[in-house]
Amino acid sequence: MLVGHLVKIAHGALSLEGVGCERAAQRRRAIFQGERRDDEREQDRHERRAVEAWIQQRPRNYSTSGVPFIAMADRAPRILLADDEQAIQTLLSYPLQKDGYEVVRASDGREALARFAEQPFDLVVLDVMMPRLDGLEVCRRLRSRSSVPIIMLTAKAEEIDKVLGLELGADDYITKPFSLREFRSRVRAALRRAGMSGGNDDGAEDEPLEAHELRIDPAKRQVTVRGEPIATTFVEFEILSALARAPGRVFTRDMLLTRVWGDSAYRDPRTIDVHIRHLREKLERDAKDPEYIFTVRGVGYRFRDAA
Repeated sequence: MLVGHLVKIAHGALSLEGVGCERAAQRRRAIFQGERRDDEREQDRHERRAVEAWIQQRPRNYSTSGVPFIAMADRAPRILLADDEQAIQTLLSYPLQKDGYEVVRASDGREALARFAEQPFDLVVLDVMMPRLDGLEVCRRLRSRSSVPIIMLTAKAEEIDKVLGLELGADDYITKPFSLREFRSRVRAALRRAGMSGGNDDGAEDEPLEAHELRIDPAKRQVTVRGEPIATTFVEFEILSALARAPGRVFTRDMLLTRVWGDSAYRDPRTIDVHIRHLREKLERDAKDPEYIFTVRGVGYRFRDAA
């Protein structure tokens, strides 16, 4: 009996020790989760400050939609969110409004075009699948009259929609399902890019670039080839400028993603391939035998060597 009693005591002690270890582990996990939340909040604050800094650098009476208005620093950035699912609109609007953005909603493509015509916007978010007019057609119509940044929302299985969206002039796309953290990151990056295009104090960056029959004017954001003006999207212009400023240098896809979007996180490197193909179709006499943008197999792309 004494032996059995001692065994029970030992088991009880071990059980208490196990409980104590588990509680200690729970406390450590709670501390770690709390620290991670603090880090995420600090990163969010840092990203918001970066966006606000770029916004304040934008000159007055400038809008990415081409409509004059008081500078964005004097008001909250305005975002047009077009999605036919009410639940998705609510889910995406809340974090944007929490970050200080003004969100205007649209439930279909025609309403999105109508809302866009009513006031200037700093960013447009379009779902591909919408009634009355799909997101791809809305993107095409917006791009024909505006350089406003456009983010497309596409379903994972709809690879063709990504390609079409980029071909039609979308600046970025997000594949469903996605996290709210990723969505907010993409929105901030798009607004930073828009702010960066508003002006640059470095005169060297505004100097025209010339190569053979191609001329790039960063100050006016104009491209001409063989004396003819070429229409480019915001992203196409940024990629072309990055390559042309360093003739002969090889850029990986991730390097170009970082140059244009600020980072390569969440982004498919094939995005660059689509934009390069589109640039070649606009610039080259024969896209299969390029004069300006060359492929470095297995690495990336380079611009023609300086003469």
